Amino acid sequence: MIFYVLFLGQAIGLNGVQMIWFSIYIMVLFLCVILHEYGHALTAKKYGVETLDIIISPIGGLARLKSLPDKPIQEFYIAIAGPLVNVIIALVLGLVIYLGFSQHPLAISDNFDKIHIFSEFLKMVFLTNVALFVFNLIPAFPMDGGRILRALLSLKLTKVKATQVASILGKVLAVGFMILAFMNQHLILGFISIFIFSMAHAEYKQTKIVAKLKSTKIGTLAIEQYDPLYASSLIKDITASQFLKSRIVVNESGYPIGSLPIHFIEDAKENLNEELKVWELASPKIRYIDESVSVEKAKLLMQEEGLSIIAVTKNGQLHGVVDRDIILNFIKSY
Repeated sequence: MIFYVLFLGQAIGLNGVQMIWFSIYIMVLFLCVILHEYGHALTAKKYGVETLDIIISPIGGLARLKSLPDKPIQEFYIAIAGPLVNVIIALVLGLVIYLGFSQHPLAISDNFDKIHIFSEFLKMVFLTNVALFVFNLIPAFPMDGGRILRALLSLKLTKVKATQVASILGKVLAVGFMILAFMNQHLILGFISIFIFSMAHAEYKQTKIVAKLKSTKIGTLAIEQYDPLYASSLIKDITASQFLKSRIVVNESGYPIGSLPIHFIEDAKENLNEELKVWELASPKIRYIDESVSVEKAKLLMQEEGLSIIAVTKNGQLHGVVDRDIILNFIKSY
């Protein structure tokens, strides 16, 4: 990115001082993007939603939330918070430019020749935040405008239906941008249009999957006739079919006492530790989940605790097992 900034500065004919200010401008631009994403993250935190991380790339930022709130109005506030950060930055800069320099914030030159003049530098940052605000309000995923539209539609429609409407609108806008890019031979706009189109499709698909995970009970995926591993068995005696999946480990009475993830078995095979007994490799971690729990909650629990297989209970009794492959295949079917 640094080399690209230097190349771009040289391409537009900037001198040494201007190049320094242009580099600072790019860094401030990224700072504004980070603050924008913190607007999402801190608002999400207010509603108990954890932010996994904030990813910054040359084409923008993304605050990856662990989940989305079920209430549409909360999703609306989280989505609008980012653009509002840019509004606040623009308002503060506008006042500084108008009151401190007695200039109009929009009275700016068409190029970067005056970027080394502090008032002109502030005007560029001002316009950048205005542009970030407007661009992010485009009603298409992954822009905030798409999520704002989805949240507002969700007040009257189901989340899946609201996402479908927002997705279709996003695709229509993407096609429009693509035509515009072709007519003007604008490569960047063409790339953005393809990105918007693919993200609109992906968002709708992901929302359908999440809705299905929430509405499906884990008991419906449980395998009742599962193939356990006995704690006293040797690793070398594990059959080919058993080798392909993580397994529940049971004692001689058939009672679950732990689990044996597939990568534990693979590691033992690779390191020639096949004379070990199953109980020597097995993890004592085993989680019992009632059949009425949603697949979404069960999947999240498995991720948080690093489980590859869980035991499903029904009326307090062992009903069956569910492993990661079963959940992944269920997701792939949608």
